[in-house]
Amino acid sequence: MKNAKVRIPSKLFFKLVILFFISLIFQSCASKKIRKNKAETVVNYSMNYLGTPYAWGGNSAQGIDCSGLIYNSFNYIKIQLPRTTTEMAKQGKRKGRKNLKKGDLVFFNTAKRGRKINHVGIVVDTKGNEIRFIHASTSRGVIISSLNETYWRKNFKKARRIL
Repeated sequence: MKNAKVRIPSKLFFKLVILFFISLIFQSCASKKIRKNKAETVVNYSMNYLGTPYAWGGNSAQGIDCSGLIYNSFNYIKIQLPRTTTEMAKQGKRKGRKNLKKGDLVFFNTAKRGRKINHVGIVVDTKGNEIRFIHASTSRGVIISSLNETYWRKNFKKARRIL
């Protein structure tokens, strides 16, 4: 009986196929929930820095810069990002402004000259057409701003989804 074939009854096979597809659906739902929980955790952690003064190259509650804020917030959930804004802008998946979600990164060029990305923030919420993000402002420290503000709308370059 070398080549004996094992036959699975058709009803059993059908049930196994159904179970397989149901498990795929649950895995998809679970991964969306995990992403949402991670995004929530990153945003909540970043909020601890509200009011922290700006310090170029800073990485603590005594003083922090924009990339330090993002680096620390993602590091909190064990996601290592590069330390510079330019390198962060190469991570994750590119997203359009209309598809932004909590936890996404928004990038800007705030320099008077040049085209290099030099500022980053984390989307904290989206309500209709309003997208708010937390970032380390050189003049006001860590604050929440809106992409609807003329300055940010004009200097917006791209957005990336890490989670």
